[in-house]
Amino acid sequence: MRAMAVRGAMIVLLALSVTTAFQMNWFFVTASAARTEGSANEGRVFAIQRNGEDIGRHEVRFERVDGRLNVRINVSVDYRILFIPVYRFRHEAHEIWDGGALKALQATTDDNGESFDVAVKSQGEVLTLHVNGEETDIETSVVPSSLWRQVMARTGQMIDPADGEVMQVEVEGGEWREILVRGETIRARHYVMTGGLERELWYDSKGLLVKVQFAGEDGSDLQFRLL
Repeated sequence: MRAMAVRGAMIVLLALSVTTAFQMNWFFVTASAARTEGSANEGRVFAIQRNGEDIGRHEVRFERVDGRLNVRINVSVDYRILFIPVYRFRHEAHEIWDGGALKALQATTDDNGESFDVAVKSQGEVLTLHVNGEETDIETSVVPSSLWRQVMARTGQMIDPADGEVMQVEVEGGEWREILVRGETIRARHYVMTGGLERELWYDSKGLLVKVQFAGEDGSDLQFRLL
């Protein structure tokens, strides 16, 4: 759940990035669906796998607070070879959405010893991005690469919540396909994202993410599988 594109950090993100991520109307559907997610306090947990071996977890939780949707993302990766630590990644993010628009993002990341503090705040006509104390303005159409819902899987710019990088991506697809999820065959929309972040994404009938797949720098097969 570079990496919820090419960095090691992205090995974990989905939202998901996840994913961050979902934009975020990526696994995203409509505002009414988001309200349902929030009221139900739902969540999703993914196993992060490398060549079929579990190396971490990617968790996404939803909560409705004062009419806004709060999305909390927690990612943990601990990759070892013969019990020797090779790569460690920790990421926590809090997204606030209102009517389908991103209002705020706060994220902290430890990418194998390198730390990042990322924040996004709504400032009228623009979003203000803060990365380790440095500030810049970005367009309000930019969404996190946490990709937790379908509407976030779209062509345009995305913010990597792990390090604050703004990436340009292109998205194709959207066809319904049958895939195996939790031991059952379901129909899911399939998207292919290229550019600054390369991912294959699958969303269920609710518009929520059910699977992510991409290639690591070493050619390994990396997947987020719904638990």
